[in-house]
Amino acid sequence: MQIQPFNVAVLQRIYKECNVVYDDLDAKKVSKERYLEIFDPVIKYVKTYYFESSAGNYYFFDVTKDEFTFKDQKDFKKEVSDKLENDAFNRLFKCNNQIYSCCSRLDKPRTFQDSSGNYFFNECKGFLQKSLKPYADYSEALKRKVEMILQMIKEISCNNNAELFEAYKKYLSQICKGQKTEVIIYKKSGQGTGKSTESEFFMNHVLGKDICLIATTEPLLKDYNKILMGKLYVVFEELPTFNSASWSAVSSKLKTLTTEKMTTYRDLFKSPFQAENISNFAINTNVEALRDSDGRRIIILPISNSRVNDFEYFENIRKQCFNNNVGEAFYSYMLEIDTNGFYAQKDFPETENKSIARAKLLDPVYKFIKFEYVLKNKPILKIKPKDLYDLFLTYCDANQIDRKIGIVDFKTTLENVNIKQRKISVNIYRESIEDLKAIAEKYKWCCSYDELDEDEEKNNDPFITVDDDEVDYKALYNKQKLEIKELKTKLSLLAVKEK
Repeated sequence: MQIQPFNVAVLQRIYKECNVVYDDLDAKKVSKERYLEIFDPVIKYVKTYYFESSAGNYYFFDVTKDEFTFKDQKDFKKEVSDKLENDAFNRLFKCNNQIYSCCSRLDKPRTFQDSSGNYFFNECKGFLQKSLKPYADYSEALKRKVEMILQMIKEISCNNNAELFEAYKKYLSQICKGQKTEVIIYKKSGQGTGKSTESEFFMNHVLGKDICLIATTEPLLKDYNKILMGKLYVVFEELPTFNSASWSAVSSKLKTLTTEKMTTYRDLFKSPFQAENISNFAINTNVEALRDSDGRRIIILPISNSRVNDFEYFENIRKQCFNNNVGEAFYSYMLEIDTNGFYAQKDFPETENKSIARAKLLDPVYKFIKFEYVLKNKPILKIKPKDLYDLFLTYCDANQIDRKIGIVDFKTTLENVNIKQRKISVNIYRESIEDLKAIAEKYKWCCSYDELDEDEEKNNDPFITVDDDEVDYKALYNKQKLEIKELKTKLSLLAVKEK
């Protein structure tokens, strides 16, 4: 790549020098090959900055910004062709057969040709650290500072959980190796905990600003996401609390960006295109930004409050460690961690924060089964689907849950966890408490804050039986209808008092 910015005066000088050679020859006797040979310096100069893509458009390499900028044919004519004395240059450039595609590769230079002969310009600027040595070769002073950073990460991000810390180091190591981890690191805490200090060090002094980004919500809410291209590590600072509709769109985009190796990028007023997606994502926030825990994809770290507003501690970390020398040693340390076989979605240990978040964000249907049956230690007996659905609606009203769904979706949601209708004389639901507890455990519905009701009176419910023939279905049905009626009466009384 060029070191000096594109200069029209330089282009014109080279062109005139070529014309001097050409003018000394008999134009009628100059072959096409000789003509191209004479003006080759002009072509080479332009092609150092302008890389032709499909449809005759170009990407211009801006040396001052170290970036590729889209240029259409009109831009190219105005900035290059029109600056020359005649249209001979246009005839020359029609012979160009180097058509470039956009890519994002950590292991390649800014422009390159692959083994198949295809040309690429590379949006990824590469790691900050260009030369390394084995970690053992760094000075003891630098190693002590690396240990300071590691201890900070263990204490604050991992809450001194040794097992979690080992997994988190492997996650960071994979990023330093340029790998896509396919998880989102979620850090939620109050202000002053220092959760962003680690990200700042990692981005500025380990990976480098060129391949990192402090992102706004715009790439998640709109179609223009090219700003993410070529970024290995992306941090969303203070992601807001989304409403249900917005979160649905945001969650879908986050899922795609987190897991897909290729994605569609688009810039303002430009056509979309596909390229490698190398991004890893983290969310640092003081508010609850998630509306669902998204399974194994989101790793919720147990941010410690041990250093809240400890300005002296963080100031010392910055003074001692926030420089590229420590960043290089830390990077070398990370590269030597064995990550073979480590898959973040599978190998991160379950955290208390994760189980609490999952329980809080549980689907209303599963919350209903959890709180009305599992935690009350009672089975689902012979009950018609419509009656169970009515109980669900009453539960939603009593707990001010707005996300009500229709009976068909209610049935489908239950089927997803293997709670299915059974055909006896009519369609009914019937699940033993043991089966319900097994389902709750399998799908991790409960957390340490939940309390199981061990009331013996409920455990000895006269309607609980193993044999369907022994169930007094009519009495059970009347009993549940009465429960629904009583709950509705209580809700009506509450509504009158509020008025």
